[in-house]
Amino acid sequence: MVYSQLLSKIVVTTPPSIAEDDFWRMANLSSQRTGLPFIVWISSGQGVRHAARVKVARELSDLPDRMTSVSIAAPATIHDGPPLSPADLRKLEDWISLNREALLDYWSCKLATDEVLDRLKKL
Repeated sequence: MVYSQLLSKIVVTTPPSIAEDDFWRMANLSSQRTGLPFIVWISSGQGVRHAARVKVARELSDLPDRMTSVSIAAPATIHDGPPLSPADLRKLEDWISLNREALLDYWSCKLATDEVLDRLKKL
């Protein structure tokens, strides 16, 4: 068996709902950084057609179809994915409010990932 044939049998392919180049746009933030009881994914808005959003995941390994998409605009609105409890949505709204300017600058590609991380505040 040729190496390329063997490799094609063991490489995990990206699920069809996820574009392969989407991952480079997202950075995940742990509870230690945010103070929230879940993982927050932030991203740039480069190449997307919707308003600024963050994604929330219960587990670091959750794929996008298991994440909740929430607008950065006030008030935070759930656009897609599993619902958040009212308490969790309030906490997320508070964190977004505290960090809205930095999140929007990152969304607008005015900040690199290391720069936005320096500006984000913990709840």
